[in-house]
Amino acid sequence: MAEEIKGRRNSTAANRKTLIRITEEGAYFRPYIGGRMHCLSPEISIQTQQKMSADIILALHESTPFYVNREYTARSTDRSHCWAMRSLREFKFLDNDTQAIYRIIQGGIYDDL
Repeated sequence: MAEEIKGRRNSTAANRKTLIRITEEGAYFRPYIGGRMHCLSPEISIQTQQKMSADIILALHESTPFYVNREYTARSTDRSHCWAMRSLREFKFLDNDTQAIYRIIQGGIYDDL
């Protein structure tokens, strides 16, 4: 596990790209263990964090790398805002008065976003 966290995976299966695509629905990925396709939606993210009894729940967002262009970053920021609204709706639906939700502010390297 420590090698994975440090980015030093050795097996062929572990070196496959795991993030498949990001859509309005969520992030599609294929774990290198098991290999079954999953979609992490804002709703599933909130449900999972609540089941884990997280004290602080974070809305699903796309964290863009610094090297993507402004156009992609703007689309990503808009998508993250939509995901935050969906996350908040799910959080309110499941609210048990013991957890808090926070939105992640993003805009990449573009101050105006």
